[in-house]
Amino acid sequence: MSLAKILERLIYEQAPLTVLELGTYCGYASVLIAQSLPLGARLYTVEMDVCRASVAEKVIRLAGFDDDT
Repeated sequence: MSLAKILERLIYEQAPLTVLELGTYCGYASVLIAQSLPLGARLYTVEMDVCRASVAEKVIRLAGFDDDT
C-alpha cells in the first residue's frame, strides 16, 4: 500500500475537523488531505520556504481548493 493510500485511509477513518500540516513542500499531500477530509473540515498548512509555498499555492488552487473550500 502506498503512503498516499495510507494517508487517505487514516483521514477517512479518523474524520478530523481540523488538520495542521507542517511543511507543505509542493502541495501534493495538502491536496490529498483536503480531498479526504469530511465536509466542513479545515486544513491549515505551513511552508517556510517562499518558493515552495508559491508552487504549493498554485498546485492547491489548480486542484480546486482555496481559502473557502
